[in-house]
Amino acid sequence: MVNLFITLIMIGIPLNPSLRSISNTIKIEQRTLHIVESWPIYSIDDSEGLIKWNRKVVSILKSEIDSIEGVVYVNFWVEKDGKTTQHKIQKGISDNVDFRILEMSKKIKFDLPATQRGKAVRVQYTLPFHFK
Repeated sequence: MVNLFITLIMIGIPLNPSLRSISNTIKIEQRTLHIVESWPIYSIDDSEGLIKWNRKVVSILKSEIDSIEGVVYVNFWVEKDGKTTQHKIQKGISDNVDFRILEMSKKIKFDLPATQRGKAVRVQYTLPFHFK
């Protein structure tokens, strides 16, 4: 019995079941989640809102800059309040286009954040911009 007790303490399993749930909750709040129950929602009124916004940005840039081709990937975090932070270009086309897309993507605000177990969580999001 003593060996079992020592083994459980060494691998970090709380003996009290109520402590186990507190321990799991703390771990979930501290780690970064890449798969969540509910992804952030850009527009409550329009399920295609982010896609429409993306197409609008692409058409604006195509009208201003000739002969753009390729895909620009912007990576950012969606915070618990729906705001976006830490924007960066994962893959770009040119400095000018990348800069413009980065500036426009900083204006994105999601109506609803991602959720896990009923609580708002921050998630990483990658948004592609296709130029043909």
